[in-house]
Amino acid sequence: MLLLATVANVSAAMLFQPLLDKGVLGHEGSVLIPVVALQVFLLLARGVLAGIAFDLLARVSARLGQNLTLRIFDHLQQHSLSYFLDRPQAELLQLLRNDVVALELTLGQTAGQAIIATLQTLVTLLVIVAWEPRLALLCIVGLSAGAALIRLASRLTNRALGREIEANESIAGHLLMVLGMRGFLLRPSSSAVWARARLQQLLARYRDTLVRRRVLPNWVLVAGEQLGTVTYFGFYLAAAYLVAGGGATTGSLIAMAALVSYLIGSVNQLAPTYVGLGEARLRLGRIEEALATAPAWRDTGDAPATPALRGAFALDRVTVRYRDVVALRDVSLAVHPGRITAVIGRSGAGKTTLTLLLLGLIEPDAGQVTIDGIAIHRYGREALWRQIGYVPQEPILFRGSARENIMVGRSLADAHIVAAAVEAGIHGRLAAAPEGYGADLGENGYRLSAGERQRIGLARALAGRPSVLVLDEPTANLDAATDALIRRTIVDQRNAGRTILVVTHSPATLAIADDVIVLDRGGLMCRGSTGDAAIQAWVSEAMRGHAAADAPRDPASSRIDAPHRPI
Repeated sequence: MLLLATVANVSAAMLFQPLLDKGVLGHEGSVLIPVVALQVFLLLARGVLAGIAFDLLARVSARLGQNLTLRIFDHLQQHSLSYFLDRPQAELLQLLRNDVVALELTLGQTAGQAIIATLQTLVTLLVIVAWEPRLALLCIVGLSAGAALIRLASRLTNRALGREIEANESIAGHLLMVLGMRGFLLRPSSSAVWARARLQQLLARYRDTLVRRRVLPNWVLVAGEQLGTVTYFGFYLAAAYLVAGGGATTGSLIAMAALVSYLIGSVNQLAPTYVGLGEARLRLGRIEEALATAPAWRDTGDAPATPALRGAFALDRVTVRYRDVVALRDVSLAVHPGRITAVIGRSGAGKTTLTLLLLGLIEPDAGQVTIDGIAIHRYGREALWRQIGYVPQEPILFRGSARENIMVGRSLADAHIVAAAVEAGIHGRLAAAPEGYGADLGENGYRLSAGERQRIGLARALAGRPSVLVLDEPTANLDAATDALIRRTIVDQRNAGRTILVVTHSPATLAIADDVIVLDRGGLMCRGSTGDAAIQAWVSEAMRGHAAADAPRDPASSRIDAPHRPI
């Protein structure tokens, strides 16, 4: 379609010869009307064909951009925690949206312009060569010099583009932090101008990279346009000699001038489009590089189909590192199904890392993790997570209703949602809100207290009726009454046949455990029941320093769990 548009454009220019030589200079009036009408028709056809082609390209590029975004997102979702620890959030957003949007624009607009400019250049040049080879030689010399400058400008632009993207990522990362809840809570501890001053520094760096990428290449492109102007003047001088010597007619001169004008315009249009295509190629290379990073977890899907997990976890000489830091070192242990297993240890002992291992969120650097005798990597992640309820140490809530925060996209009956909220001790708070479970919780659930956010997280874990519960400090930030309710819920879940693994510093929560695992500095110190003397000694050591934080509080005087913000 673009080729037809190009042919129509060139043909309209070539009709200047009969229009002038016969219709104007030759005084054949009958030629004027059909030739002009044909020229108008060809120009209109060229516009329609080009418009349809650009519309189709825009639709195709939008669909490709959507599919590419989903492909990148699905790929990123397969990676474990270590992948995201090594990559800033702003970099992933750059890949997912900024790079994809730039590619959509390039494919939808710049690529179409590049194609039509290339076709018009080639077709016009072929016509000029066939019509007047001597003038074509002049055009080819000018085009060759212009093409060399275009290539130079493209290389200069792409060389600086990587630094510009990095600078833009730094700005995005800073804004993501300071405009969210974390940045809001950082304000009392920071200078009043810190966020703005840092943003100003990052913007200055971005400005410098932007200048380097655009100023010098723009001068090169201007030089290319000047070469086109020189070529145009050279053509007119050469053509004038041909007309004066009788080697060409005035009509052919005007027609050739129109063709050369198209040619110079096409070359000038090629410059920015090919620079844009070079930028798109660099962005696509970044995306392909990210997609080439294979996830450590491979969903083989060959685990035997079972109605429910028993929850018999086992670690065999497992070591986990976060770069140079060893979180777990040569740990071997077992979690018995149908029991409450408490994990204790001082800060940095590796407790949270153990829970992440059992969830399949990270992979061991050495050793193996099994569930019910099957290596964990043989389970599909989605199938595994459907049977595990997880409450992290810090509750993860998003802006939306309480119902949405409990469901998280799962298909759950309202009865299950309400039952889970009752078990988690949050039903009364939600039911009292004017909108009930449809009440918006605010960013990160800020309209709730810290303890209420914790209970929403627990309700989310219970709503799916899992076979296994993994709880990381589930009674943190709770008053004494709610603490007791959660402990009763944990016992009820154990009595219903579920396997419970709970990380805790609370003596009350430890008292309901059937088994205790003690970690210290990434190593397994001991394992046994709460009545073992060795366990009691390690418990005393691990609990030291936490007694004040876990001391029972008077609910009437406790502000941390008070419903002081309406939802």
